Amino acid sequence: MTHKIHIGQDVWRARRFWVQDVPRATDLRRGWNTSWDPYKVIGITPKRIIVFGNNDRLYLDRQTLERDGKLHHTRYYEYFYVVKPARDPEHVTTHTNGDAFAALGLSPLSTATDVKRAYKRLAHTAHPDRGGSHEAFLQLKTAYESALKSAVR
Repeated sequence: MTHKIHIGQDVWRARRFWVQDVPRATDLRRGWNTSWDPYKVIGITPKRIIVFGNNDRLYLDRQTLERDGKLHHTRYYEYFYVVKPARDPEHVTTHTNGDAFAALGLSPLSTATDVKRAYKRLAHTAHPDRGGSHEAFLQLKTAYESALKSAVR
């Protein structure tokens, strides 16, 4: 599905941030949270989309944003979306213990050392810098964390 972007359109910047301690009167949860900021498209070139918001001008890759509707920006855990998703797509769900061990190719009776070795082996191929997809790597990471918690117990 292609997304046609035009001048004056809003695009959404999702910035992920970590919250250690949660004050009682906020809507934040402990762990990863996302803030959604609207940016206005102020210019379009053949290669770039120029957006402005929060007193800063950013240059986005036009081909990726129009093709996927989502663009991972240069900063860690920062995404731009053509349409704001109904739910946070970067919020990863936890695995059940059996699913986590199966994702790592292990049996539920594996030790923490086995879990770490399997994760490192799979992370070499699944990491985005090595040609893997970002979503697959996040799923592998959550499976690793879940399996490691249950293997330590």
